This record gives sequence, C-alpha cells and structure tokens, in this order.
Amino acid sequence: MTAIWKPYRKSLAPDIVRLWNRCMGAQFPMTERLFRQNSEGAPGFRPDDSTIVVVGDHVIGYILTKRFREDDPLRDQLASVGWIEAVLVDPAWQRQGIGRDLLAWAIYRLRSDGATTIHLGGGFRHFFPGPPADLPGLAEFFGRAGFKPSATVYDLKGNLRGFSAPPSAREAVLAVGGQVAPCQTEDVAALMDFLLAEFPGRWRYDTKRFLDQGGAPEDIMILRQGEKVIGFAHLHHRRSAYQGPPTYWHQLVGRHYGGLGPIGVAAAMRGKGLGLALLQLSLEHLAGLGVDDAVIDWTTLLDFYARVSFIPWKAYTRMEM
Repeated sequence: MTAIWKPYRKSLAPDIVRLWNRCMGAQFPMTERLFRQNSEGAPGFRPDDSTIVVVGDHVIGYILTKRFREDDPLRDQLASVGWIEAVLVDPAWQRQGIGRDLLAWAIYRLRSDGATTIHLGGGFRHFFPGPPADLPGLAEFFGRAGFKPSATVYDLKGNLRGFSAPPSAREAVLAVGGQVAPCQTEDVAALMDFLLAEFPGRWRYDTKRFLDQGGAPEDIMILRQGEKVIGFAHLHHRRSAYQGPPTYWHQLVGRHYGGLGPIGVAAAMRGKGLGLALLQLSLEHLAGLGVDDAVIDWTTLLDFYARVSFIPWKAYTRMEM
C-alpha cells in the first residue's frame, strides 16, 4: 500500500502514542497526557508544525518541529532557533528512507520559517534534551543529515525513602538570615522578580507559564532572605498539575515518583553552600510528600548531585545544525 503524508490532527494523538510505544516504549513509555501536553500543548503550537505518514489506517511515521512564537522577550532571542522534538518510524517500516524524508521535511520547514539554528530536542515542552543514548544509532542517523554533537547531558535518579537534610543545610541557610519553604501565592511576585534578575531566560519563562496555567506555587521551593527571594527549586510529584521533565518516564521509576529541577541561587549568594542546602531541604520536602524515587533531569553536574546520592540514569547527546 502507498504511504500518505498528512498534517497532524488531534484525533490522531492515540495512534501516535501507540506508534511511539512500538518504537521506544520500553525505554521511554509514552502516555497520551504527556504527548498532548508536549505537542499540541506546547507554546505556539500549530498543527502544521508536525506531519504524519499513514499506510491504510495505520500511522507509521511522525515528526514534530517547534518554533517559539509567544509574546515574550525571549521571542527576539529565539527568532532564529528551531527544534525537532521527535521522529518516529514504525519498526516494520524502518530502513526504507521514511525517517530520512521526515527529517528533510522538518529541516526545510524550519529553515523556511527563519530558523538558522536547529536543535534536536531541548525545545519548550521538550520530550528529550537531545537524542537518547538508550536508542543506539540515533547519533549516526542525525549525523548523516548534518547535525553535530555538542555535549552529553544526563537524567539522574536517587532514592528519597527516609531522606533527611543534614544539620549543615539549615546552618548554611541561617548563616545568611535565610529561610527555605514552599512558595505561597503572596510570594509569587518576589519569585518572579528574582527570576527576571537572575535567570531571565527559559527558567523565568517556564516558571511563569507553569504558574499562569494553574500550577501550584507550593510546587516551587524558595530560599528567602527577608522579603527577597535568593533561590528557588521546582519540585515535581504525581499530584502536580503539570507533568515536568523529571516525571516524564515515571512508569520506569516507581509508584511513588517525583523529581526536581530546575534549581538555582542568586549569583551574589553563591559559594556559601546555599545551593547544596536548598537542594537537600527541597529533597527532604519531596520525601515528606511521599516521594520515594526521584529524578533530576538534564544536567552535567554529576559530582554536585552525587552529594545527595543521585547517579546517572539516562544520557542524551545534544546535537544541532
């Protein structure tokens, strides 16, 4: 039968999820909730940002591109950037040029839309930071199309059962007259002032979008010094309204899953042990919420997170052209 290319339609989401799980469900099990959140729920999504390949009634191919189109200061900064977030070909139809043709379509579409830099993964509401090392041959496949590797990043995993922050964590916070606690509604303005000053890019944008779309302020831990926020950590757990990157692959993690990220401290307050203290106190809070197994996503700071016994779980190769 002839393969037919079609634009994405919301009614096809379940078919694409089944295709995803045929391709890599063992390593990255997809749910319809996560797929819709990170495709049609992504900022600036347009149905023609993706395309599918159909044979008869079966979806055998899919690709998703992204551009940043939100009314936000980041729009100018990202005007020349595009992302390819997912490429799927049914195992029974691989090695017939479908993946190559889908990739060529995506590159042409992004170039035509003004993208001079194209990243594999890592966009807003991404699935992966880059091609997963769990799926051998991907780096070579993308390399043949002209993509170059830039770095290896990791998801880390740790167990929080019985986790308690050491006394040194509270001592470090008290030494600067600080306090660590879940963010409250009345703290949001100070939190956003902190992010605008210290992390004005993606972390500020993602936090604002999370809160604007009904995310609970209490899912963000803040480090305060008087009325000023000087640090934050975003927590994720199974009751969170938004499924954040640390919980994407929770089916592989455990029933009582959760995670953390991003986390950051004001530049002027670094070197005082506050980053580690905020991390330890945030993980203690997650443990108190019933999280046993946790993930910290997209990082290269292996030695830092090893101090709380988190170890590499999944690796990704950042690639761009």
